[in-house]
Amino acid sequence: MSFFFLSLLFLTSFPPLTLAVLLLAFVLGVGIGLFYFGGLWWTTQQVPHRRSPALWLLGSFALRMLLAGVAFYLVMQGRPERLLVCLFGFWVARYICIRLFGQITPTKATPPNKNLPSQPRSESF
Repeated sequence: MSFFFLSLLFLTSFPPLTLAVLLLAFVLGVGIGLFYFGGLWWTTQQVPHRRSPALWLLGSFALRMLLAGVAFYLVMQGRPERLLVCLFGFWVARYICIRLFGQITPTKATPPNKNLPSQPRSESF
């Protein structure tokens, strides 16, 4: 219950224009997150079709991190509350992407490790 009052106090302590800026930072954070995690999903879908998947993953990671970092910096404009709200939007976008694309589950396409014994050995001393 006290969290509700603290959040209400937090929201009413900002002028209306600042609330609009924070809402815009949240929406931009969701957009950045959808770009980042959507790009991650697209990259992982392309890996089996590439000749050098490690280079593909590394390049995609570097590009996504660079663009997301620049976007966070531009949204922040030296104000930490904007960055926090934007990061919260980024986190919400992660949740949305998990719901849209589904959680990752191990596939049966990976071959079993033949070096491991199929049955535990009983050691006799």
